[in-house]
Amino acid sequence: MNKLIAFGVGIALLVSGEHVSAQSSTWVDMLSGALPRSTFPTPSTTQPSASSTGNWGAPSYAGGYLNTRRDWKLGVGIQNNEVGAIVTTVAPGSAAQQVGLGVNDVVVAAGPSRLGLVDGRVIELAEEIKRYADSYGRINLLIMDSRTRSLRSVTANLTSNSSALSGSIAIRDNMNLPAGAYLNVQLKNITRPFYEVGGGSTTVAVQGFGPFAYELNVDPRYVSPSDQYQLIATITYGAQILYQLNNPPTLNASSLGQNYNLVLDRSGGISTAGSSVSAAYPPSFGGSSEAISKLFLQYLGRAPSSAELVGWQGYLSQGNSLDALKVGILSSIKYREMFRGDDAAYVQSLVTALVNRTPNQQELSFWLGRLQATGSAETVAREILDQRR
Repeated sequence: MNKLIAFGVGIALLVSGEHVSAQSSTWVDMLSGALPRSTFPTPSTTQPSASSTGNWGAPSYAGGYLNTRRDWKLGVGIQNNEVGAIVTTVAPGSAAQQVGLGVNDVVVAAGPSRLGLVDGRVIELAEEIKRYADSYGRINLLIMDSRTRSLRSVTANLTSNSSALSGSIAIRDNMNLPAGAYLNVQLKNITRPFYEVGGGSTTVAVQGFGPFAYELNVDPRYVSPSDQYQLIATITYGAQILYQLNNPPTLNASSLGQNYNLVLDRSGGISTAGSSVSAAYPPSFGGSSEAISKLFLQYLGRAPSSAELVGWQGYLSQGNSLDALKVGILSSIKYREMFRGDDAAYVQSLVTALVNRTPNQQELSFWLGRLQATGSAETVAREILDQRR
């Protein structure tokens, strides 16, 4: 028999059992009435070393604390509550299932942080996982087990959809970097520089002699096996580029997941104003910028970034048409994400944009089938454009 116990306005927890009043009131009182502070892990006053296997954060390296912010996944659906995160679903084979999390369990703490309503604000599980999972995806969780009505601590080994590309950055002349310096690392598509790589950039505060660690957590949806990429790195201070990578390594899709240890050379104090991380594509805004900006506003609802504008201008300067540019924007991940996985709505928008009319049901079914068969929005967009001609 299921009973509903309210914890406050709009907040409730579903627990099972015939004698809910007596048992769950003790459970709820223990959670919302403040668990003993000794129940929670106490974070160390010093940061873990680079070889640390602790669960309270990412490793620290020379120059500062590295928080990789990887998209670690526990594999649960939750309802935030004033006492924690109530589990509503558990994905089969997920990290949550492996540590025995079940529906109606409550995640009370993640790492050293208590969840739920704390000092007038809600501390959410997802944010604390980002903050405290270590670089291997491990994090300690404190669980209130809905079956045994007892607390237990588990170490979850989280999963991630992203591909890590990591390594270290050294400075050739071994300069002692001052406080306020930043390491910037970017994975850049050099085949199609107007395509940004999701998760392909990071900025880390650095200080001292190094070497300095970096990690990119690249979304594989933004990486094409047919494209080539370069790993760009600079160290900046204020508006000046102090060090840069003079010979960036060229990578492809199979290179992800590897380590790249790089050495930067003094740059001569180039200004960063108006430039991207790499400065490989300096701004050059010609007459085509207005047409590019118009297409971005029409389809993405925003103006292009400087790197996108320069990249698309270079694309047009190679003899490509505005229709081809439109295909590139409409087949991009960023445009497709606007349809939240609704392929039918996406295909209808694609056809409408490229042939200037709404497709009939037969056309919609055909192009939807082509998208499913090819797995390539760009291929389908080009086919639609070719058919119009």
